Amino acid sequence: MINCKNCNNSFEGNFCPNCGQKVITKRYNLKDSFSWLLNAIFNLDHGFIFTTRELIIRPGTVIRDVLNGVTVKYTHPFRLLFIWATISSLVTIILGTYDETTQALQSVDQTAYEHSEAQLAFQAKVQEVMKKYLSFIIMANVPIIALFSWLFYRKKGYNYTEHLILNAFGFSVSAAIGLIVVFIQYYTHAAEVMSVVSILLNVIILAYVYMSTFKEKYIFSFLKFFFALVFSYLTLMIISALAVIAVAMLSEAFGWELFPFKSNKT
Repeated sequence: MINCKNCNNSFEGNFCPNCGQKVITKRYNLKDSFSWLLNAIFNLDHGFIFTTRELIIRPGTVIRDVLNGVTVKYTHPFRLLFIWATISSLVTIILGTYDETTQALQSVDQTAYEHSEAQLAFQAKVQEVMKKYLSFIIMANVPIIALFSWLFYRKKGYNYTEHLILNAFGFSVSAAIGLIVVFIQYYTHAAEVMSVVSILLNVIILAYVYMSTFKEKYIFSFLKFFFALVFSYLTLMIISALAVIAVAMLSEAFGWELFPFKSNKT
């Protein structure tokens, strides 16, 4: 019999049946720590690479497993989303594709509309803030689209939290596969084309996740997903615009140097 070092429960085996503590009898060393780190990341049975691979191959099975309580062999959906959103943001920023895409979109915008120097400076500041918090912006989409997917798929019987899990997995897969587009853009520098490709790929991947999970006819399921996606992005744009306007107004009112708005007052 072994006494658990965590809860003092007596048991036989390698894991405490009361709290799950693993039996560790030897002292820690650098080799073991490095092995545990690699195992936590690349574990072919339980790591985030395994979970991502399974989501790409059979997303519906993984999501239904997790919603039915089969969680041990999969990485937690919100942890998986955080990992892939962080990796995607870092790669995009380090390779310079974020700045390249931003400049391309601004060039198109400036061609279509005339902007003052203050407006251009304001846009640059907004892009700087978005770049700094890019991973959080990616994750911010999930609770919003989960609300609309819950509304459009409410007859399926899943609650809002379960739709959060579904969309966290979906955006994780989208971020992982989307890295392919990032590397293609890095080598081709076709920022405008790759921006369109990235949007289309994101829509296709998320639609595939929804269809696999709900097992509906593709056209019917795609239409519901498409409207949920459109409403979620419109909502996110409205919230973002209101937040930017509010901060800009406070910046001008209190003289903060957050955004370079120029007052018309003389």
